[in-house]
Amino acid sequence: MKVAALGAAGVIPQPIVDKLTRLLRRVRWLIVLRGACAVAATAIGSLLAVMAIDATVTLFSLTTRWALSLSAYGLTAAVALWVLVRPLARTFTLAGVARAIESHHPELQERISSAVELLMSTDAPELRGSQQLINALVMQASDSAQKLSPRREITLRAARPSLVAAIAVFAIFAAVFIL
Repeated sequence: MKVAALGAAGVIPQPIVDKLTRLLRRVRWLIVLRGACAVAATAIGSLLAVMAIDATVTLFSLTTRWALSLSAYGLTAAVALWVLVRPLARTFTLAGVARAIESHHPELQERISSAVELLMSTDAPELRGSQQLINALVMQASDSAQKLSPRREITLRAARPSLVAAIAVFAIFAAVFIL
């Protein structure tokens, strides 16, 4: 079942679904930003390394030049797979996002993740517990979810090293071409 269908079908209250999907979107955006910066830094850095090797050592063999170029492309492709494709291929669940947020906010007392897990549970009703208790938990979870801010919860701090590396390598690349 799609995430949007969970709220529309009445399985999970819409405020919880909206907030968790915004958090999911922000996480994926951060992964793309961090991965793109790392791939750009690797591509430009390996290109600079190949240029430096070619400038310092006289390469007469085209095979050596091709090997250097292909190794730079291979390194860039490996980094793209490792930091971009692999993290984006992971499946994020609403309960997983709620647990991750609640690990940083003990004051939420695992209300959101418990509500999501109970509402998505396929267990028999007598195993889940009292419906009145579940309804009370869902109401508290909805109130708690309203207070979350995706920008405050998921900051750009994780992407900062990749961003700085990409800017630094691009600056070196620009300086080489200016000279």
